[in-house]
Amino acid sequence: MTSLDMRTILFSHVITDIVCAVFISFLWYHNRNRFEGLFFWVIYYIMQVAALILIVMRGFVPVSFSIMTGNALIIGGAIILLMGLERFVGKQGLQLHNIAFLVVFIFIHAYFSFYKPNLAARSINTSLGMLLLTFQCMWLLLRRVDRVMKPITRGPGMVFAAYCAISLFRIILILIHPQPGEELFQPGTPDTLFILSYQILFVIKTYSLALLVNRRLIGDVQTQEDCFRSMVEFTSDWDYWKGPDGKLLYVTPASENLTGYRPRDFIEDPELLLKIVHPEDQAAVFEHMQEEL
Repeated sequence: MTSLDMRTILFSHVITDIVCAVFISFLWYHNRNRFEGLFFWVIYYIMQVAALILIVMRGFVPVSFSIMTGNALIIGGAIILLMGLERFVGKQGLQLHNIAFLVVFIFIHAYFSFYKPNLAARSINTSLGMLLLTFQCMWLLLRRVDRVMKPITRGPGMVFAAYCAISLFRIILILIHPQPGEELFQPGTPDTLFILSYQILFVIKTYSLALLVNRRLIGDVQTQEDCFRSMVEFTSDWDYWKGPDGKLLYVTPASENLTGYRPRDFIEDPELLLKIVHPEDQAAVFEHMQEEL
């Protein structure tokens, strides 16, 4: 498995990331007026695609530009994603500490790229950045969100927990067996397994975020339905609703006090609507029923 070519894996990573970015963009477009933070998700996905393209193009673009810009986009994008998640769940916070961390990250990466080139140190720096930021995403979704929202944020939170575990394991492995040299694409490196793991998690993360939005939509619709039902059930007016096929679906509870018939009686025998009104009004009621049909 470790004989997998790093450049091939990164190239496939780019393809899957582009597909995921397009998917998230459609998700944002259809829900942009409902939830905050989705546009930050789109920016994050675009930054990840750009970062991987720069890394894959190493050798075709200046190495310094590929290393510095690509890795800065990865960490900066993770901060953007965190900001989007905070807005989505209504727990927006300051990001000054993460911005300061990004500056330190860039400085460390520049040091081990130009002054004292060291691929292992740069890999640890990137993995540490991923660990710190995905931990914040995990903590947000599993602990900081309101209790009523935790059931729908638990899935994405566990995905970010997996990111933390892989990043931590990668750091430990590099410290124990640092990769010699400066060649990122050398064959047989165990780092290919971690990149492949990140790729799989990226797809799972996209799916979990889509489910998060879908469950939030279902929850909002259910809340609106409950509010409407509460208003209807406590009204003193007698009214009814029918479906597109003309079948009686709902009769307000006030019908029992005003007519002596329970709502269930009307649903089981819709002709009761004609029996309970004054004969002079039956024609008007019948005409109203025909219009609804």
